[in-house]
Amino acid sequence: MKFILVLTICSQIHANCIPPTVHDVVFDSHYKCATEGYQIAKDMLTELGQEFVDRNQLVIGFKCNSSSEV
Repeated sequence: MKFILVLTICSQIHANCIPPTVHDVVFDSHYKCATEGYQIAKDMLTELGQEFVDRNQLVIGFKCNSSSEV
């Protein structure tokens, strides 16, 4: 089964999320998708910077959809 990573960035302080973003890589396993999701979320928060993340109380969620669901 193939999996597609879907990321969502949300602001807890503003109580809203931007529309989900579909990652452009198709993964061969749920494990690979999930571990990449954590890494991408961490990298995105780092790139946005602590001040911006703190000010907006950002969180990044993700899910791994089977490719038949997309």
